[in-house]
Amino acid sequence: MCVYSKERFVEVAVKLCPKLPRDIAELIGEEVFRVEGTVRDVISISRLLKKHDGPEDIRDLLQTLMKYGKEVG
Repeated sequence: MCVYSKERFVEVAVKLCPKLPRDIAELIGEEVFRVEGTVRDVISISRLLKKHDGPEDIRDLLQTLMKYGKEVG
């Protein structure tokens, strides 16, 4: 269970992903929050992204983590 509001969770995600463009970090935060993930999930996804990945790639990574990983949800 997430103890952050959505806005605060997204702010934390942006701070955890300083090398990513802000809009991508915000999207990661929003998507992870939506599935009740943790800040560790934000870090995991940010490390797995490639430079050219976009919103669909982020959603695909999150679905994969939800299906096979133990951290999400």
